[in-house]
Amino acid sequence: MIMVKKYAWILIIGLIVIFISCHPRQINLTNEQIVANYYKGLNDGDFSLIINLVSDSIQTTEKEYIITRSRKELYQQFKWDSVFNPKYELIDLKADSNSIEATVSKTCKRIEFLQDTSLIIKVMIDLKNGQMTKIQIIDYVYINFAKWQPRRDSLVVWIDKKHPELSGFLNDFTIKGAENYLKAIEFYKNEK
Repeated sequence: MIMVKKYAWILIIGLIVIFISCHPRQINLTNEQIVANYYKGLNDGDFSLIINLVSDSIQTTEKEYIITRSRKELYQQFKWDSVFNPKYELIDLKADSNSIEATVSKTCKRIEFLQDTSLIIKVMIDLKNGQMTKIQIIDYVYINFAKWQPRRDSLVVWIDKKHPELSGFLNDFTIKGAENYLKAIEFYKNEK
């Protein structure tokens, strides 16, 4: 009986050692590294890299639109965006004690259709306890509204007439909605 208890304790201690050694180690990252890894995760389509860089909920702000997303909702946004094969480039980072001001270039199939070139924005990213809590667009460095809005509106009107089965793609932020958006762009380019 004593021998069984001894082996049970050895087994428990061994399992604890294995668990601790296999558990990913938290490395203290600088705020700049956190932001760089976030955009790397977006580029690589690797949400497992992103998940630990954001707090349980993250607030995104664009003009008057303020949205607070849980990690699950952020993952849904990530999946929608991934359909367009986005490429992000960090152009500039300026660190403050608990925030980062970043200039970010983004291109993807949707943006290429809407304005031909990369979208460049300036964002303020707030961090707390090593996690991102807020991403706020503070400036549009380059967006061509003269192309963007008419192309988007023309696409929506054309799709409603020619391919009504895809209508509503613009406001459908699911994977299916993103796929329909890409189909709409392809139909429009090929048939226009």
